[in-house]
Amino acid sequence: MVAAKLTSLLQAHGYDCITELILRNEDSVYKPDILATKDGTSWILDVAIPYETNDSLARRYAEKCRKYANTWHRLRSG
Repeated sequence: MVAAKLTSLLQAHGYDCITELILRNEDSVYKPDILATKDGTSWILDVAIPYETNDSLARRYAEKCRKYANTWHRLRSG
């Protein structure tokens, strides 16, 4: 539900969005919620709603950055 609303907002602001994307990198498979592209720049969005502790948002952000760090070259090469 959050990802669908975010996709709608991104599209309203001129982003092309792909949902339910599957990215493969060596022996790993990643399934981000949204790939948003505008003006030649793409963003991987993988929605997380942390609630356990006060540092959860920062921790989840760092985890997602590490998780998708090596996928950008796959996106660039098509």
